[in-house]
This record gives sequence, C-alpha cells and structure tokens, in this order.
Amino acid sequence: HQIASRQYLLEKQLAQTLAALGYDEILSYSLHGADVFEKLRRGGVTPSGNAVEVRNPLSEDQRYLRTTLGAGLLQYFSRNPGAHRIFEIGHVFSQDAGHTTEVPVVTIGFSAQALDEPAWRDSHFLHLKGDIEALIRRVCGVECNAVRDVRSGLHPGKTAALLCDGREIAHFGKIDPRLNKTFDIALPVYLCNIYLDALPDYRTSAYRPPSKYPSTYRDLSLVVDLSVSAERISNITRESIGSLCMGVRVFDEYRGKRIGDGHKSLAIRAVIGRYDATITDAEADAAIARALESLRDHVGATIRA
Repeated sequence: HQIASRQYLLEKQLAQTLAALGYDEILSYSLHGADVFEKLRRGGVTPSGNAVEVRNPLSEDQRYLRTTLGAGLLQYFSRNPGAHRIFEIGHVFSQDAGHTTEVPVVTIGFSAQALDEPAWRDSHFLHLKGDIEALIRRVCGVECNAVRDVRSGLHPGKTAALLCDGREIAHFGKIDPRLNKTFDIALPVYLCNIYLDALPDYRTSAYRPPSKYPSTYRDLSLVVDLSVSAERISNITRESIGSLCMGVRVFDEYRGKRIGDGHKSLAIRAVIGRYDATITDAEADAAIARALESLRDHVGATIRA
C-alpha cells in the first residue's frame, strides 16, 4: 500500500508538532469486536455509518474494522489510569450500501483531574482548543474558527467544531460521562478528531510591515447575552473601526451575580493607529464610539457599570 508524498509529509508534521505540544503517540488495533460497539452505544455514540465486517476473522475480537480512533484512546485511558496526553494517526472505515469508505484522521486527547471552577467554565476544554489551533496554525498556516456543536459521544455544552473557510476540519470536546463509565475511566477525558483530507494546503501569510507611527488602545468591558461569542464581538469591533483598527483581542470573561442571569461580561482591547501619521485621541475616541454604537445595534452590548 503506497502512501502519497503529501500525506506522508502531512502525517509526519502532525506527529512532530503534537510531540512538541507534549503528546505521546500510540498505536491501537484497527480490528476489534462487537463489544467495543456496544460500549460506544451505551456511552451515547451514534455511528455515522455501518461497520465493515471481516469475512474470515481470526477471532471475535477482530471481526470488525474500526469506525473511530477514539475507542482506541479510551481503551488506553482505561488501562492507564492517571493524566495522559496522547494521539494516534490512522484510518477509520465505514460501509454504506455495500461501498466501503476509508478516511485518514488524527485523534488527540488527554485525561486530567477535574478542576475546581465554575460550571460554565472548563479550562481543560480551552487547553485542548488552544492545542488544536496551534497545531492547525503550524501545519496549515491558517487561523480557524471554533463554533458550538452537538456531537454524539461528547458532552453537551462542551463540544465544538473547527471551521476553515466555512468547512469543518475537526470536532472536539469533553467525553460524555456515560462513555467514561462504560470504558471504566476515572478521570475526565477530552478528545479531538481531525479529518486529514479536509485540511487545506499550507498558506504562507503575506507580510505587512508595522506602522512607524505610535498606536494607542482602548479597553472596553461589555455586558452581552450568553449566546454572543467573543469572535462576534471582535469582528463587529474590527469592522466598525475600519482601517484604523490594528487588532482586537478579548482578554477576559466574567459571569456572576453582578452581571445577572443570562448575561456575561467580556473585556476587549482594541488597538488603533494610522500608517501615515500619529493617531490623535479624538480620532481614537471617535473610532471607539462607532464600535460601541455598532455593538449595541448588532448584539445589544452595553458598557459594564
């Protein structure tokens, strides 16, 4: 079985980058028995296709081709209690109307001790998201968008899809507690599946020299509905400031009694400047006024008292 040069180089770079991020590579069996499907089913996983059955299996434990790499990682966490960071690169198989599909994927994940933090926040989920974004940035040279998602086998409210140019290239989240139970895993587990065929070719970023004139910045603390994402806030701010905007970053989130139920506070920093002259306070204030008006009109944002 020959491997195309592009795929080989891609898999090699993925493995090297994940190792640099602190993950260890594992290899799991591509064949398993019906008991694995039963565990996945009891854990809330709905298969996306029919399993491919081997005509003459050596044993019942090798009757089916795997439909996911995630089961191999869960079995690893079950046999190795404690915190671990692992990944596997391989192929998964499914069958529909007699046609067998083979898809190359990389699955990464870790088990970790639960943290003492508010129910709405999950630092482990954010850590996984950061690792995935760093991986895609290194391998593809692009920034991707994470959007809320619902996926069988993953915890509702702690699941996301990663989009590049509107196309899904990965999904990730916290494992459904039912899967922890069926695989006898004590610690919370976080997994990500990346579809290698969906990854874009590497894009070299165009260099833009910084302005030789000093810039300024304004920090805003906004109260918005829980459904409003940080990305939405950033995009509206950037578009309303226009050519004077040199960067927008959301750097803090707060939820609590002082904000009220159904709302959150997001703190953002907008960097404002010009390429032809030093920006004045009046220009910066006018730009921020436009941003606040646009944020109020589009997402109902108000300044936190």
